Amino acid sequence: MTGYCDAESSFTISKLNGSNGKILPRLIFKIGAHIREKALLEEIAAFFGVGKVYADRSTSCQYIVQTISGLEAIVKHFESYPLITKKRGDFELFKQAFYLALNKEHFTEEGFQRYINLRASINSGKPFQDLLAEFPSTIQLPKPSFEFKGIADPFWLVGFTDGDGCFRVKTRKSPTYKFGVSVNLGFILTQDVRDLALMQSFVSYFKCGGYSIATDGLSCEFHVYRLTDILNIIIPFFQKYPLQGAKKLDFADFIKAAEILENKGHLTEEGYNKVLALKEGMNKGRK
Repeated sequence: MTGYCDAESSFTISKLNGSNGKILPRLIFKIGAHIREKALLEEIAAFFGVGKVYADRSTSCQYIVQTISGLEAIVKHFESYPLITKKRGDFELFKQAFYLALNKEHFTEEGFQRYINLRASINSGKPFQDLLAEFPSTIQLPKPSFEFKGIADPFWLVGFTDGDGCFRVKTRKSPTYKFGVSVNLGFILTQDVRDLALMQSFVSYFKCGGYSIATDGLSCEFHVYRLTDILNIIIPFFQKYPLQGAKKLDFADFIKAAEILENKGHLTEEGYNKVLALKEGMNKGRK
C-alpha cells in the first residue's frame, strides 16, 4: 500500500469557505489512476475503510478521502508504514495540518495562520505569492527531510511498480536485423529527479540494470534491458511477489514476449508477429 502511494498519491492542504462565512480547513488525500485501475482503487478504499472512488473521466479515476474522520485512518497508516520517497516531506506537513484541524486549533488566530503557512509550504499548495497577498503574515515552513535508507520490504517495491513501473516491448527499424526491425524488452521505473537516490538504489537491490536522468532534468528512471537479467532476476521477482493492479496483465504478456526472445522465436515470421501482437496490446494499447 505504501509503495503504491509513494508512486501515485498526493496530499493537498486547501481551504473551504463555510456556510457561516468562516474559512475552514480542507485536507485531501488522493490517488489518481487510469480507469483500468478502478477495481484496485476500490480495493484500496476497502482496505482503509474510508473515502470514495470516482470515475472522473472515461480514461481515469480517483480515490479521494477528505473528511477529518476518514483522514485519521490515512495518517495512522503512514505513521506505521512510512513513505520512503521525497513525498514523505509533504505527508509530514499534511499530518501537522491534520492534527491542527482535528484539535480545532484552526479556530484560533495563531492556529489558523499556522494552517495557512503549512498550505504555503506543501508541494500541492496554493502559490506562495497568492497566499501572501491574501494573508500578509504567511511564511513558508522548511519541509521535513529524511535520509533515504534503502528498500526494506519487497512488497513496497511491488506497490511502487504497480504505480510507476512499466514492462515494455520495444521495436526499432534496423536494416541489420531480420525483418528489418530489432526487438528488445525493458523493465522501467520512473520518478521525479528529487528521488534519484531511490532510482540508484534499485541497481544494487536487483543487482542489475542502470539509471539515467531525463534530458529536461525533471525526472529519472531505473531500467533493465538485458534479456538475461529480465529472465533471471526481474521476472522471477514479480512471480514471487505478484502485482495487484491491471499492470499484472502487462507483466503476463511481458513474460510471453521474453520466452519468445529467449528461444529466438522472434527471428521467425510467426514468432515476430506474436511479439508485435503482444506489444500492441500492452500498456496504453490495452483496452
